Formats: sequence, structure tokens, C-alpha cells
Amino acid sequence: MTEHEFKEEYFKRCDKLRYKILQAYTDEAILETMEHCIKENQDLKLGNDSFNVIHHYCNLAKTDYVFTIYKIYSDNSYSQTNTLIHLRSYLNSNQQFTNKIFQPVSISKFSESWLSLLDDFRDKFLAHFDLYDKVIKIEINFNILNEIKDMYNSLCDTSIDSRVKTITSQDICHIKLSKLFGFLAFISK
Repeated sequence: MTEHEFKEEYFKRCDKLRYKILQAYTDEAILETMEHCIKENQDLKLGNDSFNVIHHYCNLAKTDYVFTIYKIYSDNSYSQTNTLIHLRSYLNSNQQFTNKIFQPVSISKFSESWLSLLDDFRDKFLAHFDLYDKVIKIEINFNILNEIKDMYNSLCDTSIDSRVKTITSQDICHIKLSKLFGFLAFISK
């Protein structure tokens, strides 16, 4: 592998992981916005149809959030899966281009126990979940996403490739504000 090939692959992996993490922040923002707006506006006169649409979007956002976290951190279905753990391994296996060792990516004990539910959740939704007899309830863990963002940012090294972008608080704020304004526009009509 040449240095150019290494940099292209590194950029591609980082860019795809960044997109997935921002996608999870979008799901998180949708859920937080809906929860906040409905809690603050108890007197909202939403018809059954509007309420059902909101409820359906919340369920889709929750499922997408959980699957996205799984794809970023836990998916080890094959060796080329683009996860944070595989990105770190890729960097460390190509030290001749990086000139440093990247520390293992790890997650807090609280988040680790939450992540252990993901395999069951994934199995249930990929199979015929009406035939799946194990009930799985996952409370959405918003802290884990910040841990994942920090892990991702620690693997972003602009000295390897200047095109690699970290995830900033401005990126997250932009996502949250755009989802808030979008939801407000939805319920105000």
C-alpha cells in the first residue's frame, strides 16, 4: 500500500464515520426536540393523525439511533466493517504512515452495559420480530454519543490527511437548532 492509498482510505473511513455520527446526532435532536416541545406545550391541540405521525417519527428515530450506534461502535460482522475500533486498528497497522500509536477506544461502564443490549435489539429487528419471543426495551442513552464523538475526534489527525474533519460543538448545535425550527414549523401549521 502506498502512502497516497493509505490517506485516501483513511479519509474515506473518517468521512463515513463522521456522517454516521452526525446522523445519530440528528436522531437525538429529533427526539429531544419532540419531547421538549410536547412537554412545554401540553395545550397543543394535535389531532390523532398529527399525533400518530409524531409518534411514528419518534419510533423511527429511536430505531435509527440505536442501529447507527451499533454500526459505529459494535458491528464486527466482518473485518472490513467501518467502526471506531477498526479505524484505530487500521491506523495502528499502518504506523509507517502515521508515526504514532493510537490508544484503544473504550467506552464507560454505563455505556458498555447499554451497548450489550444492541446485539439482541439488532437480532430482533432484522428477524421477524413478531416471532421473536424475547422482549427488549432500550432506554435511549444520549451520553454514549458524546463518548463516541470524543473517540472519533481522537482518531482524526489532520497531519495524516488535512481533509479529515472532527465533529465540533457548532456542528451539533446546528443540527439541534435546525431540527427544533423544523419541528416548530411542523406543529405551527
